[in-house]
Amino acid sequence: MTDVATPGASDRIAAIRAAMTDDAEAGATFAEPVRASIAATLERLEVLVGSATLAEAGALLTHVRDRVSGLDPARLEPRGGLAGLFDGRGKRLKAFRAAYVSAADAARAGAADLTERANALGQRGGDLDAMWTELRDGLNALDEYLAVGRAWLTDRRAPLLDPVQPETAVADPLPPEAAAAFEDGASDPEASAPIEAQADAEAELAVAPSSGADAEPVSPVALAVLPHPLEARLDSLMETRAVALRRLPIIRAMQNADHAAPAALAAACQQIEAWTADWREALGMAGRRPRKVRPDATRLNTSHNAMVGALTSAERCVAAARTRWDELMPRATAAEAARAAA
Repeated sequence: MTDVATPGASDRIAAIRAAMTDDAEAGATFAEPVRASIAATLERLEVLVGSATLAEAGALLTHVRDRVSGLDPARLEPRGGLAGLFDGRGKRLKAFRAAYVSAADAARAGAADLTERANALGQRGGDLDAMWTELRDGLNALDEYLAVGRAWLTDRRAPLLDPVQPETAVADPLPPEAAAAFEDGASDPEASAPIEAQADAEAELAVAPSSGADAEPVSPVALAVLPHPLEARLDSLMETRAVALRRLPIIRAMQNADHAAPAALAAACQQIEAWTADWREALGMAGRRPRKVRPDATRLNTSHNAMVGALTSAERCVAAARTRWDELMPRATAAEAARAAA
């Protein structure tokens, strides 16, 4: 199979120039495929703008943390004195297990939802990166069209503003007899009178205004200064370029805002699963039937604290990402307003 070389910039520019014609419709739609591609990317970008996913993740983290925070292993210890006579360990363990099952179910459901939000944020990061690349490539292609368009307009004006002057024709010398007659006529006032009258008549015709079918065509200089549809098109393309160029740093800032959140959410979900499994084992619920056990409070506290710490860390990360998004939204809104105006 023969490899086909990718066209270089010079080849692309040559192809653009070769396809150009002095046509009003062609000038008005110059570089339309490139412009349409950039516009489509900008429209797709607007769908990804916003912190709704982060807000949902933050609400889920808070909900899970609130549900598991009330599970204090100290509740497994019976009260002392007479109050503990009817408050044995078995009764407390049974109640504690029921509270754990309810909280664990809510935590696992929350972890599933958090995983979806983490995946969505990760997908958004990949989409933003792809759109950044699309806009960069589109701007590079648009710059080639703009350069070719400006050069074409310059080349079009040049021969009109500076036409090639025709060579001055040199009259053939008169024969001797004609020259002698001319000298005789020039010395005779009466002979020169008809010539002068004819010259005056020609001068009057030269300065007389013309109209209708006899009107003179527009001069080359006037044609050169008349606006060509391509000029307005290039101005419009420059506006599109400016909007897309402003979007590039905003896209990178969006990626940076979301960067740490997926990993923090994933870590919180892992801790939820680890806590669920560890407590199930410690409370004697890992088998088919619950076992009579005396749970280790230290073990329960260690596992619980690790999960709550992961949830709290994820909440801080999501809150920071939302703050950054709130700072970016005015810039994104301004860029969108500029795109709509363009």
